Amino acid sequence: MSDLTRQLSEGRSLVLSALLVCGIVADQWADQWVSDHNNFRAKYGVGPVSWDPQAANLAQAWADRCQFQHGGADGYGQNIWMSSGGGGCNLDDVRGSSSSWASEEKDWDCTRDMWGDGCNGGWSNCGHVTQMVWEHTTRIGCACGRNCKLIVCNYNPPGNFMGQQPVTSSECSKGRNGGGGNGGNSDPCHDMFQSSQCRTYTEDPNQIDGAAVGNAFDWICSNYPSYCNDIQPGARYGGCNSAQRLSYIMNIYYQKVKGDQGNSGCDFGGLGRVN
Repeated sequence: MSDLTRQLSEGRSLVLSALLVCGIVADQWADQWVSDHNNFRAKYGVGPVSWDPQAANLAQAWADRCQFQHGGADGYGQNIWMSSGGGGCNLDDVRGSSSSWASEEKDWDCTRDMWGDGCNGGWSNCGHVTQMVWEHTTRIGCACGRNCKLIVCNYNPPGNFMGQQPVTSSECSKGRNGGGGNGGNSDPCHDMFQSSQCRTYTEDPNQIDGAAVGNAFDWICSNYPSYCNDIQPGARYGGCNSAQRLSYIMNIYYQKVKGDQGNSGCDFGGLGRVN
């Protein structure tokens, strides 16, 4: 191999490695936003949201403008957040955006009219949290500016319609008092994970190798497509994070093969554990 050929090969490898890392980081951020929203929504008995790539693309285009203002997503609801720190975002910023919006909970009383006396000091003091928990919203797409810490989340269908309320569930008051949704229990994604006999060794997708997770998804969903029906966008567990979704389909596979393969049917390259 000539020096030029070797250099070109090494260059292609570096580019592919960089793209793989960027893809893994993007997936981690998407999982974090979805998980943060769903954990909060579960407090109020509201169903989960799933990831919307189109909404995320619109959010990316708008966030890259690095201007703290709404726009760029006609037909969507929208939350924005910005930090004064320099450079692009990290995972702490992703978590911080959701935490900041959810912190408006202290000014929102879900048992009252949000357009009347339900928001302490007026609707502008709780409009972010009400969009987070809006029960008719089923999909979100978020992004951070590439050269700034501006985060944009778009919501589909949009919330905060005048005259409508974010939550009609009977769990509303339990959420305000710190209880969980679904009768005061934890969220359905967590419940599913905990009840799976075969599951990933951690529920936190940020602690699992993204490439290994992707390979496991590809193998199961390619060979057993029906196993993956319930983890598609908009489906029962479509809004769960990647570790939870993978555990769901790993467990289905394990139940089918454990009689022949034993615990090895839950290994998946070291990702799985039998509980």
